[in-house]
Formats: sequence, C-alpha cells, structure tokens
Amino acid sequence: MTIRLSPAQRAILDAAASRPDGTLTPVPAAVTVRGKSLERTLAALVRRGFAADTSTQNVDAVEQSLEDAAAIGLVITAAGRVAAGGGDNAADVIEAQTPSQDLPAQGSHFAVVPAPAGKLGMVLQVVAKADGASIEEIAAATNWLRHTSRAALTRLRQRGFDIRSEQVDGRRVYRLHPAA
Repeated sequence: MTIRLSPAQRAILDAAASRPDGTLTPVPAAVTVRGKSLERTLAALVRRGFAADTSTQNVDAVEQSLEDAAAIGLVITAAGRVAAGGGDNAADVIEAQTPSQDLPAQGSHFAVVPAPAGKLGMVLQVVAKADGASIEEIAAATNWLRHTSRAALTRLRQRGFDIRSEQVDGRRVYRLHPAA
C-alpha cells in the first residue's frame, strides 16, 4: 500500500503521532503553509481518513470551521498513524482501514471520501464500470478534450480514489478499484 503525502501533511501527521492526545494542532514550525493552504491541507487529511474531527459530524463542516483549527479537535486516526510510519506490517494497515479506538469516545467518526458532483462525478461513474473506460470515452462523456480528461483522472486520484490505468486488448483503459 503506497500512501502519498505532501511534506506538510507528513510533518503534521508525524507531530500528531508523537503527541499523547494525537492532536494535529498546533502544526510544527517546519510546516510553512499558512492560512487557506493550511486549511486545505488539514481538510485533505480529514477527507482521506488520516485525521478526524471530534467536534463536528461531517467533512463539509470541518472545512468550514478550519479557521480556528485548534478549537475543533482534529486528531490522528489509525490510518494516519500508519501513513506517518507508525506501523509497518500488514496488520497495522488492515487495522488502519477500520474504525479504531484512537479517537475520543464522544462523537468519534471517520471521514468518508464523498463522491464528487458534476463532471468529476461523471468521470468517476464512467471509470467505475466493470470494463473501465478509455480516455476517448471519458472525453466523450464529459465533452472535454483528452488532456482535460487526464487531468480529471489525476484530480480524482489526489482525492483518494484508486483509479488505475491498464492495457486491455491493445487499448488503454482506466478503472476504479474498490478500497481494499
């Protein structure tokens, strides 16, 4: 399992993993992102399940309330500990994919990556078919150019969807693989 993190995300998770209470804030001094960039970084960790918010019940509310990150109670999850390098065997990875006792009892939850709406949602539906979709089929479904369709696939991967490129019968197809 390959976990891709930005340097800021890795530093934040490493610092949270070393804290007894597992809080993500305050962020380490080595993290240079501030303001909206920091909000997006923390929201991405919540969306990917590496962090959870103990004071709200949905990801949208987390993104709206990140202006005062210290007050909202972001804590690292088991998946976040694995991503930070806290576990190195398969049992840790399997445990990280299920809810655990890392969160405080009150209002604990795990963020689920929501399916995007609009044309990104259309791309996701096309690649979710059993036989996948070629870049031409994606472009036709969205009425985009091929390079824009490829960029949309990259954006979906960045949001945590496991979209793989495969060669089938001499043509390149993109498929959505379910989370293991």
